[in-house]
Amino acid sequence: WQRRKTMTEAVGSLQAELSSARQAVQRLERRAARGAAEAEATQEALLARLAEAESRHDSERALARGAAEASAQQAARRAEEAAADAAREARCALEAEAARLRREAAAAELTHRS
Repeated sequence: WQRRKTMTEAVGSLQAELSSARQAVQRLERRAARGAAEAEATQEALLARLAEAESRHDSERALARGAAEASAQQAARRAEEAAADAAREARCALEAEAARLRREAAAAELTHRS
């Protein structure tokens, strides 16, 4: 009788340990699942940040390209304006020179006649 009681207690104790071990395994499995979910969420967040950074970089590059194009167009307009100004100045100088030559020719004509 005593021996049977001891065996029953031993079996009960082993069953309790087994139950406790199962619970510990379940807790570890839940913790591992949470860790995997957190890792996946972190990876998704990092991928989203990477995509955002790439998009921002593309936008910045497009803005820089647009600014460079606008600057080049502005420089081309300034060069055209400078060329037009130089052409006007040259035309004015030529007209002034032509007028001077006409006056000299007219004066020479008057001198020659007299």
